[in-house]
Amino acid sequence: MARIFSYLLLALLLPVLLAGDDPRLNPAEEAALGHHYSIVAWEARNLLSKWTHRLGTYLPWNEDTVLTGRELAEEYLRLGAEARRLRGEIDRAAATGDAGALASAEDGLADVDSERGRMRGAVEEVIESAISGVLSDLDIGSWGPFDYPPVDIRLDEPPRVLITSPRDRIIRSHEALVSVDITTSEREAVESALLDSDDLSALVLDIGGVATFPAIVGDAGDLRGTLQTSAHEWVHYYLVAHLRPLGLRVYTAPEMLVINETLADMAGREIGDLAFRALGGIIAPPADPPSENEVDGQPPDAGRFDFGKEMHVTRLRVDELLSLGSIGEAEAYMEQRRLLFVEAGFHIRKLNQAYFAFNGTYAEQPESSSPVGEQMKDIRAASADVSALIVTVSRISTIAEFEESHRKHKARVTNSR
Repeated sequence: MARIFSYLLLALLLPVLLAGDDPRLNPAEEAALGHHYSIVAWEARNLLSKWTHRLGTYLPWNEDTVLTGRELAEEYLRLGAEARRLRGEIDRAAATGDAGALASAEDGLADVDSERGRMRGAVEEVIESAISGVLSDLDIGSWGPFDYPPVDIRLDEPPRVLITSPRDRIIRSHEALVSVDITTSEREAVESALLDSDDLSALVLDIGGVATFPAIVGDAGDLRGTLQTSAHEWVHYYLVAHLRPLGLRVYTAPEMLVINETLADMAGREIGDLAFRALGGIIAPPADPPSENEVDGQPPDAGRFDFGKEMHVTRLRVDELLSLGSIGEAEAYMEQRRLLFVEAGFHIRKLNQAYFAFNGTYAEQPESSSPVGEQMKDIRAASADVSALIVTVSRISTIAEFEESHRKHKARVTNSR
């Protein structure tokens, strides 16, 4: 009953807290209107099926699976990879006119999709329960006997997101959720339309999840990553449902969004890893760094492309050029660097201000030039556990408060040495 109450309370509260007060479409929404992704329609399709499964698990004639929770989840994700392979086979067979191969691949895909559909609710329960167990152990997010906010996910293909940024600086401006069916040529058309009509840098990107209710979590990765994404979205729930300043003031300044997303990223990874271990998963310790004289049997840096290093160098140079007002030079430089990344095997379709605006929101990523990532690590080092990190940072309402909190936590670590 406590879990049911939590669901009802969050379902009532979140729309009020998240609803905007301006019904007009922003430029990104207007440009993507023909590819609109409806959260309302998605909720209508998925809330009922989630409740149906949850109630159905209590019926006595439902048989338990012989697989453990981790095995079941990993089999589901393995079948997802098989489904993607079969779709590729269908595309190839259709292109070459091979009717026999086409029919075989379509039959195989139907079987795989049917099996995944049968398993999905149980796998979601495995993931939700594993994360809930970790949150309970850490004593995060409970109101007395109530599990609040509940961990609730839907394994599905997330929508795409259309991100825009001004061309003269890197900052997230207008955004819109876009249909999963949008093609590459349609992405290009939407991006070009925003450049022509509003002089905005734009990019349609794939994402791992969305903090809807239940959260949309992509099922194209491995179990560890799926748990991390699920926990990441739960942190967003927590910040809003518990009326934390960081959740309620997230859009008051660009830096607040960076702090919000970086906290969700860092805490989500840690909570997800704890849940993975609770399910019996084994996380190998990080490999020792290469010796001074050898990298993979070769001299240091011999033919070795360091994506993180090269991407961070790119971001810093773009920031420098834009600060000088050299927009054209910055855009030419980004295209030059994009070709370098493609040659190294990193197939980036478009590298522009919008690319950095989105990826730079996560301050631990090489696409970011924000100090928030390192500052968040310092706060975590001074915190007893991930719960303390979440509680501390969730109280932040301005960038100045975050910087002051960082100074205090870093001094605490320094003084304890």
